[in-house]
Amino acid sequence: MFTLGIIIPAYNYADQLEPAVLSALACSNNDIDLRLIVIDDGSTDHTKEVVQDLQAAGHAFKYLYQNNTGPAAARNRGIENSDAEFLIFLDADDELCPAGVKQGVAAIIDQPDAELLIAGHNSISESKVKYVSPGSISKHCEINFRRYLIEKKITMSSGAMIIRRESIANIRFPELLRNSEDISFFAQILARLRTISIDTAMVNINKHSDSLRHNMVYADQVGEQVVEQIFAGSTLPSWTKKYEKPYRSQRLLSLFRSHYLAGDKDKARSLYRKALSQKLTILFKWAYLKKYIRLILS
Repeated sequence: MFTLGIIIPAYNYADQLEPAVLSALACSNNDIDLRLIVIDDGSTDHTKEVVQDLQAAGHAFKYLYQNNTGPAAARNRGIENSDAEFLIFLDADDELCPAGVKQGVAAIIDQPDAELLIAGHNSISESKVKYVSPGSISKHCEINFRRYLIEKKITMSSGAMIIRRESIANIRFPELLRNSEDISFFAQILARLRTISIDTAMVNINKHSDSLRHNMVYADQVGEQVVEQIFAGSTLPSWTKKYEKPYRSQRLLSLFRSHYLAGDKDKARSLYRKALSQKLTILFKWAYLKKYIRLILS
């Protein structure tokens, strides 16, 4: 029997949690022994009542409460409290596609040495549905690491992957980060795990519109911390170090663009120069260079 643990971190998503839970439970079948855990990360809304109503209606799953410490800590607690052989991480406002999950499980059973399966997802916004492919997956970890982190040719989302639990015994989500904590986790598992893929949707991801101001605040909060969490003091293979400067440059360019669009000229100039110090070839990124030229001429 294939044991599949689904971990749902929940923080003030009471109105969206029930569809997420029901979509997870719908993945259970004769071939899958499903073990669902909902981690309540200190919600102040009626999340607990939603959980109680679902359990009273006969839906069996584990519920754990913790003080608010962020989604990384909630996912890590889920890992530590799961006894399933394989895991899926599902956000509380998304919904799994049972047919896609079934196909992913079948692919892993067919390739028993696989430690990580990546699938596609449906991106849902303003009643529009767009399928997003996982991209081209290689048998080689370095190629997958580079394609995800540097080339942006691999797309990953928490609900669209299945991970062998014993393969992440020494890998956790970085609890220092409250945003973008999944980037570090994804990079580390791609650098170390045997990966396969299926080109089908395993999860429906609900996209929420954000203002420019929110995006800039979000970017500043994370800043270069993501780079540090990926590369500093990790147990990554030694070959990953050559990608640190190129990735740091990418992060700085992203921050540069956010501040440029927000009209913060001094900060934008500083960020572009810092990105350039990491990788001179960004001068060939004409879209960014044009913005920088406009800044120094203004």
